[in-house]
Amino acid sequence: MKERTLIAILITSLLMARVDAEDAAFVRKNMADLAIADASVRTKAAIILGNMRSQEAVPALVRLLRTDKDSGVKRVSAISLGKIGDGRAVPPLIEGMKANDLALRRDCIEALSHFRGDDVLSALSGALKEGSPILRQEAMLALAAIGDESVSGAVIEALKDECEDVRLKAVEFLRKIKSRESVPALLDLLSTDRVLEVRIAAADALGGIGEPSAKPVLMESLKKEKNKILRCRMAGALGRFGEKSGFSAASKCSGDKDFEVRMASIDALASIGDKKSSNVLKKLAKDKDSRIAASAADALERIKQ
Repeated sequence: MKERTLIAILITSLLMARVDAEDAAFVRKNMADLAIADASVRTKAAIILGNMRSQEAVPALVRLLRTDKDSGVKRVSAISLGKIGDGRAVPPLIEGMKANDLALRRDCIEALSHFRGDDVLSALSGALKEGSPILRQEAMLALAAIGDESVSGAVIEALKDECEDVRLKAVEFLRKIKSRESVPALLDLLSTDRVLEVRIAAADALGGIGEPSAKPVLMESLKKEKNKILRCRMAGALGRFGEKSGFSAASKCSGDKDFEVRMASIDALASIGDKKSSNVLKKLAKDKDSRIAASAADALERIKQ
């Protein structure tokens, strides 16, 4: 038995060595293709080397990012450098954020989301002030992927961005890191933002952060708010504080005639997640509307988790 085990281990080792050798040969072939005159060949090779996470290819990909005449080659080089995640790529990617090609700048920002460090955070925070909303949104996505609390100040400033997508991503980031520092700005957003989706996200974030100082403002806003969907989300936020009025409002909305309001009430009840909320959701899981029933059943599963 021991002999068979040793033979099996030997065969496995030989097969792995063969695979490693084949991979090494494949890397060398694609490294050579990076120097081919045909841009499509260089593009394909850069993509393959990125997917293989080949650190050996980093210097060559950096060279293509900096000097290649084809914009497509430069872009896939940036993306591949991000996938590989070698720190040597950080300076050229930060340089690429200043390129004239908007698409390349966006790809460099996205690639930097795979890295950590003060230089990366500083560059991405600076990109939140870019003239292009596309770049600001990409920078916000990159910072959210990194999730470092040290940039919360820059993200709070982004709540004032004219682009609603940037504001939304900023709210999501602040909720993710449970930034108590952001609560005053989120309360302001809840009251004054012109986009309903942003106000809803702000209500959800306030509930998720759980800062007690937000409770009285949420209660007052719930009394004044006319939009039923937003009222439901405010109720969900209040419910997380253990506030009875939160459950009452969410429960009441569950019986509304409007489908969207009922769906919002299910999210609110799931956010509250207590026994009374579960009881209401159990009733909704038997609703005649299959969409309501399915959503309520899913909410119950989320509460169990």
